[in-house]
Amino acid sequence: MSLSSQRSLIQVARDLLKRDSAEFIGWHGTNSMTAEFWKKQGWIAKPSAQLSVFEYLGFSRLSSGRLTSGADEQLGPGLYITDYRYAAMIFANNNAKINPGTEPRVCGIFARSSQAWRRYTKKVLIPNSLVKDSSDAATKQKHEAERLSWIQRILPGHPSNSVVRISPIAPDVKSYEGNQLLLPGSIATRFYAVCVDGKPTSTVTPVGVTSLNYMSPSLWRDWGVYHR
Repeated sequence: MSLSSQRSLIQVARDLLKRDSAEFIGWHGTNSMTAEFWKKQGWIAKPSAQLSVFEYLGFSRLSSGRLTSGADEQLGPGLYITDYRYAAMIFANNNAKINPGTEPRVCGIFARSSQAWRRYTKKVLIPNSLVKDSSDAATKQKHEAERLSWIQRILPGHPSNSVVRISPIAPDVKSYEGNQLLLPGSIATRFYAVCVDGKPTSTVTPVGVTSLNYMSPSLWRDWGVYHR
């Protein structure tokens, strides 16, 4: 390891040892079983298929009132969160319907360390042309390969599968509101969830939640989001 790399690692360690706080980064809609699982685990661990069906799909089919067969991973595999609570609420209620015996939960997703999130977690704004998915396995794989190749070009030397990805929800459909953010599974231990009642009538909000807009230039600056 070069001397400059050693110094960089030492600086990272020093920064993380300083007083730091968590930071709210978005909403996720789920069911009560997954919410309890996350609470026990202490991080957003991926639940088993038996525990939560369709947990790791995106938001692109919300208006249909149902979850689909997998053509929803517009940004690739990982946990999808949104800056729009209403979108998470719809997803939570759909999720609970598909998982019998559960209740809807809307979860605030928090980065354990605001400093690590802002300074050391790589994030990119995915071009609209790469925000797509397919229920066909071969086509799905092709779309993901295109995204990984693009990320490698703009962030050379950084593992593409650990980069946070941001985009509008279904950018080609004007009726959709809100934006989405993909947290790769490889960095999931850095985040935790605070979940509350997800019914449409609920007004309970986790402590620490703030207003977000993933398409805001000021957020890109504060979070260090690569964008063109």
